Amino acid sequence: MLPTANHALPPPRTPHRLSRLVIVVASLAAFFVLVITRSAVGDGITSTTAAAISLLPSTFRSPSVDLAALLQQWPDDGDGGYDYSVEQGQGWRRLGWPAQEVTINATRVVDARTGTQHEWNVPAAYNLAVLRLPAGATWDVLGVARGPSHVVRNFRINNQNWQERSLVAVGFRITSNGGLEPVTDGYMLDLPGQPKDACAFSGIWAGTFGPEDARLFWTDAGTPGMTFGRVSLSPRTCRSVAFVADLRNVFPELIDVLATTDLPLYHPLPSPASPQLEMVRRNDSLVEKNWQAFYPGATPSGQLVPHIHYSIDPVLPLKPAFETSVQIVYDDMPLDSTTDQQCIARLQNPDAHWHLHEATPLHRLTLCNRGCVPHAGNTVFMSLSHAVIYPRYIRFLVLHNITAPYNAISIGPRFTFNNRTDDTPHYTLAMIPVRESDMNADEPQDERAYDYPGHFFLDDQALVSFGTVDERMSVIRIPIADLLRGHKLCKDAAPEPSQSQVEHDQLGKKPVIGA
Repeated sequence: MLPTANHALPPPRTPHRLSRLVIVVASLAAFFVLVITRSAVGDGITSTTAAAISLLPSTFRSPSVDLAALLQQWPDDGDGGYDYSVEQGQGWRRLGWPAQEVTINATRVVDARTGTQHEWNVPAAYNLAVLRLPAGATWDVLGVARGPSHVVRNFRINNQNWQERSLVAVGFRITSNGGLEPVTDGYMLDLPGQPKDACAFSGIWAGTFGPEDARLFWTDAGTPGMTFGRVSLSPRTCRSVAFVADLRNVFPELIDVLATTDLPLYHPLPSPASPQLEMVRRNDSLVEKNWQAFYPGATPSGQLVPHIHYSIDPVLPLKPAFETSVQIVYDDMPLDSTTDQQCIARLQNPDAHWHLHEATPLHRLTLCNRGCVPHAGNTVFMSLSHAVIYPRYIRFLVLHNITAPYNAISIGPRFTFNNRTDDTPHYTLAMIPVRESDMNADEPQDERAYDYPGHFFLDDQALVSFGTVDERMSVIRIPIADLLRGHKLCKDAAPEPSQSQVEHDQLGKKPVIGA
C-alpha cells in the first residue's frame, strides 16, 4: 500500500522581509483577481473560452496576454503559409539550439544498493529521461536511461532472444552551452523482473523482461517519481506500466543529493513493502506503454498517485480508483458529450495514416514570465507527443486543460530538432525547465518567487531529452515561446473527422510502437 502523503510542497525561501511583504501583497491581489477570473471563465481554461482569457498580472510586472494571439502568432522567420502536413518526412520547421549528444560510460555501471560493478554482456546507455532537481541539490539534473542488457543468444522464445533489460540512473550538471555532463557513474536501479508466459506471442517482447522506458516527474507530494515499462502481474497482459512513488526507495544515493537543497527538504517517504506498484487499467491491452502522468490543478496539491493520459487518439484520461499492496487500479474518466476527444486526431492525423502516441509526462506551464502567480486562469498542461510512420517519429506540442476533463486546448505544428533529420527515429522522452542562469555562472541567479522544479513559465527554455534508434541519447534546448507559436485552437478544429479516421478509431486498440 502506498503511504499516505498529505503534505504539499513547502513554500519557497523568501530571505528578505521586503520580499515577504511584496509577495504577501501580490498574493492577496492575486487571490481577488483569481476569484473574479474564475467567476468569468470557470474553473480552468476550456477550448471555448481560451481566446478570451486575460492572464493574472505578474508579481513583478503586469502584462496582459491574449491566449489565442500567443498561440497562433507566426514565427519570426515563417512565411505565413502554415501547414500541418509533413514534407518528405520532415517537420514543418526546425526548433532549438543545435542538439547535443549525451554520453556515459556504459561499462562502468554499479548496483544502486551495493555499489558492486555489473558484468552484463551488452553494455549500453540510451533513451534518456531527465528530472530537474531543486536549487542547491548536489546535481543539476537526474537522468534515467535504458542501460545494459543481458542476452542469452542460444535461448529463444518464438524466435526472440531471451534478454533482461535494465535502467541506469546518472547525475548530471548543466553545461555552459546547455548540454548535460555526467558527474557520476551509472547506477543500476533495483527493479527486478522475470519472463512470463503471456509474452510468448507478443512479438518483440516474447523473451524480454526487466524495466525500460522511464519517465520522470515530481509528484505533488514533493517526491521524485517515475513510471516505467515492465512485465505485468496480470495473467492476460504481457507488459504494463509501473509507478515508483519516491526514487530514493530504489536509488538511495538520491537521499544525500536532495538533502543539500536550498529549499526545505523534500522528505523521503517511508519505504513501502513494494517500491514499484503496477498501474492497471480495468480494460487493459496485451502490451501497455506510453502512459502520461499528470497531477490536476495549477499548483501542487499534496497528491502522490498521478492521474494518467492514456490515449491522445482519442483523448482518454484515467483517474486512480483504488490501491492494493502491489497495484494501482485506474478507471476511465467519464467524458460528457461536450468534450472534444478527437481534436488532436483531426489536426495531426486527418487521414489516419499516422499513429499518434504520447511521449513526455504532462507538465504545468504558466503563460506569463517567471515570477507571476500560477492559478487556474493562466496555467495549462503541456506535453510532447509523436506522429509516427516508422522510422519517422515527428513530435508536436499539445496544451491541455489543468482541470477535468483535461481536454486538449491547442495543437502545435510538427517540428524537427535543429541539426537532426527525421529519417531515423528520435524518441522524445522528457523536458525540463532551464534558464540562462543555469548555464552562465556570471548570470545573476534567478530567484523569482516560484521555484517548483518541474513547473514551466513563458520565459523559460525547455531542455528536451531524446533517444536515437535505441542506440544514443541527446538533449536540445528550445525556448518555450517557440514551442507555443503556430498552434491551432481545438475550438477552431473541423467539426467532424474523416471517414478513414472513424474507421481507425473503431479499431479500439492502441498500437504498440516506439519508446
